[in-house]
Amino acid sequence: MNEKNQMLRIVRHKLTGLFYTADGAVSPYEGQAANFDTIEAAIQFCQEHGLLDVDLVVKAAQAMKTNGLICTMPV
Repeated sequence: MNEKNQMLRIVRHKLTGLFYTADGAVSPYEGQAANFDTIEAAIQFCQEHGLLDVDLVVKAAQAMKTNGLICTMPV
């Protein structure tokens, strides 16, 4: 997978802030959270485990390398 496009898609309990692992357990550590390939897979996981009051956390898995990155915007 292209490093610039790597994303984390993890599920966190809204009230406790704990992250859900692949087996449906919870962990205080983001690094132990199940990382889903798609948002749909994360939603299906929540439905299969009867999870309520959760947040879907989506963020870059690693910091982007900006060497040679050019971004232009019209003024």
